[in-house]
Amino acid sequence: MPFFGWGNRCELCRHPSRGMATQQVARRWDSRTESSDQDPLGADLRTESRILQEIPLKARHQRPVLSGPRPVWLAKFTATLIGPQKSVYCADNRSYMPNAEFSTIKPFGINMIRRQSFLLASMALTLVCPLVCPNTFAQTIAAFTASPSQEEGTTTHSFIGFGKATGIVIVGEDGQVEWQLALPASDGWMLESGNILAALYPCEKFPQGGVGEIDRKTKTFVWDYQGQQKEISTVQQIGENEFLVAELGDNPRAIVIDREGKILKEMPLACQKPNAHMQTRMLRMLPNGNYIAPHLLDFAVKEYEPATGRVVRTFPTDDRGREKRDWPFTAIRLENGNTVIGCTNGNRVIEVDSDGKIVWSVGNEDLGEDLIDDACGIQRLPNGNTMITSYHATGDKVKLTEVNRDKKIVWRFNGLKSGLHHFQILTTNGKPISPALK
Repeated sequence: MPFFGWGNRCELCRHPSRGMATQQVARRWDSRTESSDQDPLGADLRTESRILQEIPLKARHQRPVLSGPRPVWLAKFTATLIGPQKSVYCADNRSYMPNAEFSTIKPFGINMIRRQSFLLASMALTLVCPLVCPNTFAQTIAAFTASPSQEEGTTTHSFIGFGKATGIVIVGEDGQVEWQLALPASDGWMLESGNILAALYPCEKFPQGGVGEIDRKTKTFVWDYQGQQKEISTVQQIGENEFLVAELGDNPRAIVIDREGKILKEMPLACQKPNAHMQTRMLRMLPNGNYIAPHLLDFAVKEYEPATGRVVRTFPTDDRGREKRDWPFTAIRLENGNTVIGCTNGNRVIEVDSDGKIVWSVGNEDLGEDLIDDACGIQRLPNGNTMITSYHATGDKVKLTEVNRDKKIVWRFNGLKSGLHHFQILTTNGKPISPALK
């Protein structure tokens, strides 16, 4: 029988020749009102009828007693189109009403025609809408398929943080410190081995800054590199035995070193030289092999071609005027080609397209609270949310803030005594986060 020829089909299961099965259920249930004996099949059908009344449409068409269920997508579509059913009709033209005894004869042809017309009209609209108004259709589909928005208090994170006063610290999802090492750090990563890769500020062990891999169990260095100018600001592992490092001083440069501390490659950085500390932060290698470097006092994020040192693109951050001090600190290249930039003293994060146009931004005025206080390190999470550090925060002030695309606060952390220069989210609700876009 054709799909739209529903004349003798059971409305519950939509299959022909199923009326007797449904009728038997109704009759058994009716017999239960006259006798307390158990049904031969071992089912208490009065209880069955109550369940049938309460469960949603999708599940009702999956009951084993009514074999041959409709596809789940059709059940969902029908439920959306006509709403919950208040009665169940059988092909023998009797109706089974969950709130009544076995009911009288009730034709259902008109009811079927009405619902069939709704179905046909909806299918026609589904075919026409993408052609007539593709943008609206796409937005509607996105709204139906989007994940539920998170609310603050439903998310937990563990992370590793790096700071000058805080040192290197690992914090669990319960907010408690699990591991700590008192070395002033500006950048770093948790390696797959469980060891920690860190860029270190000038200190007793590293007078001109340095880089090293730290064994978490012994808190000793597996290998290290001593800075040769004034300061080391960042480090990133880019190969099995290659590490990209930003070295600041009279000749600011991007260098690639190995575990023996040997410089394998070198490229000058095109930035101001008088203030070494403010030359660059969070130097990173992009998937295309280029380098991206935020130059604070130059108010610019620059993308470099490593082989030649040529600047291939520049993203300015002084659109609000330099008095706002939107010094770029972290720059993250997304899969769609956009770049997310943390603007330190400007207390905001911006996302720009390939032409440098701002397509998204968030600041304290959007959050309704002064939570961002020196937006140094940032991280774009797999769910599209953005984590922002507040380096100037002290005491019980918020050190990390997670916001979603709608600029709503999803999570905040106010532990530790001092703010973090940078960080890496390790887990979210118990699940590892990889890769880390930071």
